[in-house]
Amino acid sequence: MISSSLATLLSSADEHWLTPPPFLDLVVLVLGGIDLDPATNRASLVPANDHCYTGERDGLAIPWIGRLFCNPPYGDRIPLWTAAMRQRAGDLRSCTSIMLIPARVDTEWCQRDVFASADAWVFWSGRITFWQVRPDGSVGPCLDKKGNPMPAPFPSLVPYWGPDPVTFGRVFGRFGVVTIPRGPRAGVYTRPSYERLPEAA
Repeated sequence: MISSSLATLLSSADEHWLTPPPFLDLVVLVLGGIDLDPATNRASLVPANDHCYTGERDGLAIPWIGRLFCNPPYGDRIPLWTAAMRQRAGDLRSCTSIMLIPARVDTEWCQRDVFASADAWVFWSGRITFWQVRPDGSVGPCLDKKGNPMPAPFPSLVPYWGPDPVTFGRVFGRFGVVTIPRGPRAGVYTRPSYERLPEAA
């Protein structure tokens, strides 16, 4: 039987499941800041200049400009978000973006919107432990009934759309296998091979 906490994590996004701050530090290191989080909630820890809160403002209905981070709902609507990222960050180049999504590599949306579009991606090694709002109002890592950290039951994929896949690779390469699919630095970089990527100018 799946616990209520695990069932929530497996379903669509809920305000109690938050992107962990250490992961967000990596995003900021690559992007230099976050202008917009188009898919978030009132408990969000994302240090963005602008937020689209679920149920209050439709992040798919506004322009995406600047530097974006998106941890979209993980339910049936996820293809809407990956398609929007492909169109706006990949085709139109209106924004530089990082997503945090489940590594569902067999799906049409992942193959079409990520692997055929993104400028780089990393398969996160191990499982990410998301954060949550606890009954006492504090915020911290998701815990099981014994008080131990509860990692997500699925692997994570972190795609990047932007002009500097090398910096993305150097920052995220410490945490998984990096793929840069095109350009002069195209290749698959495993630790410590990502360290051979040049420093960003």
